[in-house]
Amino acid sequence: MVTINITQEAMGFNIKPLSELRLQDKKTYFLDANVWIYFLRGDFMRSNKFSFESLRPHEKEYVDLVDRILVHDSATIGISALLISEIINAFLYKVAMRADLAKRKMSDEEIVKASFKHVYRDDPDSNYKEMLRYLTSQLDSFIELNKLVFREMKFDDIETAAYLIRTFTTTPKVDFNDYCYYELCSDNEWPMVTHDRDMALPDIEIYTSNKYLYDPKP
Repeated sequence: MVTINITQEAMGFNIKPLSELRLQDKKTYFLDANVWIYFLRGDFMRSNKFSFESLRPHEKEYVDLVDRILVHDSATIGISALLISEIINAFLYKVAMRADLAKRKMSDEEIVKASFKHVYRDDPDSNYKEMLRYLTSQLDSFIELNKLVFREMKFDDIETAAYLIRTFTTTPKVDFNDYCYYELCSDNEWPMVTHDRDMALPDIEIYTSNKYLYDPKP
């Protein structure tokens, strides 16, 4: 594990454009939740079963990367239970629910105010169950293809838990989930692929299509 000190003037940043990523044999890559969301939305659109908002060019770059990993002989994807939770929750709430309510002709204002539990999850006419089946089947297919490498932060270890809680207060502006992902990548030497501009963190290899990350302007 590494401790990030925001008062340090010199930090070891290693952030590169996604276009420079060349998959390596027996290498594991960590895909941030936003990358998973782009892939899942794009994959479902390709199945012609449901209509989501069209993918933007940078989103397609991430989809192409996941496709390349899936057909690569030995490249794999690092993942954790925390990330799976974030992927499922974010996809259902930010993508599937919004698409379903828009299909019902709800306005953007109504969608923002809608209750996930009452208007979407518990509505027998919503696409909630279909989307949940899709997500679980997709994740299962990655497992069947031996493309996922599972690692967890050892929260049952009091020293690790204390370390995470205490050093989180010294990090730049990232949420706790992102901080845990950072630690996973650091501990396992996984390159991270992300579009989140907040993930400008030192000492790990990062690939992104977000120009703000690899070429920030003052």
